[in-house]
Amino acid sequence: MAIALCNTQCSVFLLMVLFNNVHGISFKTKPNRTLVALTGFNQTFAWNLNLTAEEKSKELKVQFGPWDKRHSLVKYYLMTIIQEPAGKEIEIRANRSLAKRLYWTGNLTHAHFVAFQLTDAKREDVGDYGIRFRVDGFPPGIKEGWFTLSVKVR
Repeated sequence: MAIALCNTQCSVFLLMVLFNNVHGISFKTKPNRTLVALTGFNQTFAWNLNLTAEEKSKELKVQFGPWDKRHSLVKYYLMTIIQEPAGKEIEIRANRSLAKRLYWTGNLTHAHFVAFQLTDAKREDVGDYGIRFRVDGFPPGIKEGWFTLSVKVR
């Protein structure tokens, strides 16, 4: 999975590259995990998800939220996307100010492309964020990663 950062108004793209793999779920992250956004601009966070044929036939959950470095986990979820085995995508959004500016722009059904867009980046959005992928099965395939978002005043 590749994490890409895209400031849509500035056409700035960052591709992050370090391979990870658990039960077939794979994605890439970059050792330098700090991403920079400009206040007032939209910021897209994207991953290319690689799944085995078996994993594609199972329920997939993609969860995004603040990251707790001390415990190495997502503290709570701002948004959860569920890809059911039948191909239907379900979106679940938290009732928090940042979640109200976070939009799902990915496509799990055909492209296995995971993307969230944060609109109108603000200084208070600064912090550590994580992504969690879970494919149902026994044992479940789970993979997590994180990055730090820095917001600069333009």
